[in-house]
Amino acid sequence: METMIQTDVIIVGAGPTGLSLAVQLMRYNIDFVIFDKKEGVTDLSKALVVHARTLEIYDQVGLAQKAIAGGEIVLQGNLMHDGKISAHLDF
Repeated sequence: METMIQTDVIIVGAGPTGLSLAVQLMRYNIDFVIFDKKEGVTDLSKALVVHARTLEIYDQVGLAQKAIAGGEIVLQGNLMHDGKISAHLDF
């Protein structure tokens, strides 16, 4: 049996960009569907940082404070390649 979905917008990818777009579409009551290759929610972040403009968009729908509360201040990090540290970053 075929399932048919009718929508205004299809978002491919539920990463930071796709979810920010979804928030904006919700503000304007535009119907959308999100497709992502993963089946569920991950406990790993797909975003290294959240930019100020993203927080402004989240604030417009009441999500900014929740995002900030769930975040962490990062002071340093390592970039890995083939299981080895290839660069160290101090923020």
